[in-house]
Amino acid sequence: MNIGKNSFRQFLVLVLVICTVALITGCSGTSSEKLAKIPPAQRISALAKPGVVLIYTQISGTVAIPEVAVDPYTGEAYLTGRVQELDVASGVTGSGFIVSSDGYIITNAHVVSFDEKAIKRMLLSAAVEKLAREAGSQLTQQDLQILQNYVFNYGRVVDHKVTITCILGVPVKGVGKIIKGYTADVRKVGKPAPGKDIAIIKIEGKNFPTVKLGDSDKVQVGDKIYVIGYPGAATFHPYLSSVSITEPSVTAGIVSARKMMKEGFEVLQIDAAITHGNSGGPVFNEKGEVVGIATFGSIDYSTWREVQGFNFMIPINLAKEFMKEINIKNKRGPVDEHYEKGLIYYWNGEYRKAIEEFNIVKNLFPAHPYVDEYISKCQEKILEKK
Repeated sequence: MNIGKNSFRQFLVLVLVICTVALITGCSGTSSEKLAKIPPAQRISALAKPGVVLIYTQISGTVAIPEVAVDPYTGEAYLTGRVQELDVASGVTGSGFIVSSDGYIITNAHVVSFDEKAIKRMLLSAAVEKLAREAGSQLTQQDLQILQNYVFNYGRVVDHKVTITCILGVPVKGVGKIIKGYTADVRKVGKPAPGKDIAIIKIEGKNFPTVKLGDSDKVQVGDKIYVIGYPGAATFHPYLSSVSITEPSVTAGIVSARKMMKEGFEVLQIDAAITHGNSGGPVFNEKGEVVGIATFGSIDYSTWREVQGFNFMIPINLAKEFMKEINIKNKRGPVDEHYEKGLIYYWNGEYRKAIEEFNIVKNLFPAHPYVDEYISKCQEKILEKK
């Protein structure tokens, strides 16, 4: 009798297990089928774009230039003995990606850090441009060259300030995106290429969307990759509305080769298109993990023009070493968790559940660049079904 009871209990347990497995398999199978229809580039960009930022580094300062006047009778130039001071500014744009929900960002060193020579060159160039604008159409090309030579030979930088701003897009219904900027400070910086061209910067806040970091040692030649960033040619195109500035671009390609830098560390060659402005942006594998940092391209030295298809990324494991030195971890937060859940519900056609998740994201981080857009899409889908 006891044996019968045990056998019956075992039978019930077996039935429950089979039913549970069937239920789980059925649910996950349905989800997998729907998710499989989402192209990798679309899936990766949707999940990763909120954690990619546009970086603008402004160098502002005062340039002192000995004042020159022209004798109206002889036409000769002479020094007046006075000094003209010009307030000028110059800037560099690049890309970066948030690696922790408390605001740590990885980018290239050459996007946020400049030596004194570079700062002087940028501010003196800005002074030449300002003086040329003030002169208007009176300057010939020869005059402009003379002005430039004079400013670079006799001008001096009195003071300067470097301001780093990380920009996220904020959706506004019926308007598009307005710019939301967070001032950043440098926490660790390497040397621009050919050095270890990596910088870690910090913005203040919480619940920022982040990206996942992968293992660049596992990357193989021929692997598919996706670059997300802000190439200047597309970000600031004259035909595009200003509301498009905060929308990153996605390019795709493969890993072409593993090569060594003169400084003794490895870089990965890629054929995905990158240009000025992509610097510091993340390069993703097909799992949606960051495996590199878009850093530099190639030049035809006979024409000094860019040659596309032969670009390079710094492996993410090198950036992880920088992170370890200042005790930073790739920490994902609740915003990432609920946003990912919302996207999966959305892709699976469960729009009411998706809205619930997206509303949680909006409450946690109101400046999220894409959550309002997805809430609107979900509401439209629900109305279509009705």
